[in-house]
Amino acid sequence: MQSETFESRRGAALQASFLATIFGVAGVLALTSLELPLLCPLRRATGIPCPLCGMTTGTTALVSGRWSDALRANPLSFLFVPAAAGLLADRTVRVFRPMPEWRLKFGNWWLAAGAAILLGSWIFQLIRFGFI
Repeated sequence: MQSETFESRRGAALQASFLATIFGVAGVLALTSLELPLLCPLRRATGIPCPLCGMTTGTTALVSGRWSDALRANPLSFLFVPAAAGLLADRTVRVFRPMPEWRLKFGNWWLAAGAAILLGSWIFQLIRFGFI
C-alpha cells in the first residue's frame, strides 16, 4: 500500500480546520442570540431564495437541539450536519494517522440524486417564502 504524501495530509488538515470552524461558528450562534445578515447572494440580489437558503439557521438550530426549527429553516441541514461531522472525523483521522487513499467509484445516479435533492430543497424554499 502506498502511504499518503505530505500534501494530502496537509489538505486533510485544511479541510478538518474548515469543518471545525463551521461547527464552531454554528455552536457560537446556537449559544448566543447573534443574528447574521442575509448571506445568500441570489436572495439578496433578486429576493428569490436558493436551494441552500436557511442552511445557517437550520444548522445552528439542529446543533442546539431545536429540531422543528431546523426542519422549518431547511430540511437539508439534517443531511449536512451528520455528513460534515463524518467528514470532519475522517479528515482528522487522516491528519494524525496516515492512511492509504481510496475512492469509491460512483455512477451518474449520484449526480442525479444530488440534483433531485437540490431541486426539492429549492421547491421547499420557494414555498416557504411564498413564491409558489
